Amino acid sequence: MNCQEYREWFRKREVLSSEGIISEAYLHAKTCRECSVINKIDTDLENKIRRDLYMREVPDGLLNRVELNIQSISGVKKRSSILWRTVAPALTVAAMVLLFISYNFTYFRSVEEVGRLSVESHMENLPMMFKAEEVKDISLWFRERLSFPVSIPEIGESGLKLVGGRKCKLGRNEVAYLFYKKGDKRISLYAIDTKKIRYEMEDNKKYHLPFKECEVDIWKSGDMVYSLVR
Repeated sequence: MNCQEYREWFRKREVLSSEGIISEAYLHAKTCRECSVINKIDTDLENKIRRDLYMREVPDGLLNRVELNIQSISGVKKRSSILWRTVAPALTVAAMVLLFISYNFTYFRSVEEVGRLSVESHMENLPMMFKAEEVKDISLWFRERLSFPVSIPEIGESGLKLVGGRKCKLGRNEVAYLFYKKGDKRISLYAIDTKKIRYEMEDNKKYHLPFKECEVDIWKSGDMVYSLVR
């Protein structure tokens, strides 16, 4: 199970509750820092709800008063008010959790996250949307389809040939995806808007990361962050 599958399971876990899927999800959460944060928030939220919504003993005479005033509008309003004051804190916490999850997965928070998501996309073997020889201005092609301008970097590696491209998503973020070939080897380059980066990167400093059977080079140049997967 990868991160995208975990998040899909997390949203639908009340339905996708088979023992095998649950085991896969919890195993992934143990080994993935980002997804373990979701799991911890969910656990803390459940514990808070249990603490805040515990059963209380009904005061003497309350049930009799409720029965006598069951038809009273003021009584109904009062009961609704009590219920709302009890439930409101839990609903507030739930809303904050959803906002936190949505915010965090809209940005990249580490070089490792960019590398991992790049490798996952590379291994999906997505099809090209265009061939390099068929598009005169590749930057313009991306500008018409993405919310940020894309600069094609000079990689400067002998034998590396640009063969095509497409837009795709790394996590929740749309990026430019360029396909390269070196001999028979397929190489992927992802161009990312720096506005989606939530960690410090030095200009033109390369970060080399091994992931699975792939090697990843990540660097920042101007308004772009590039991730090259071999």
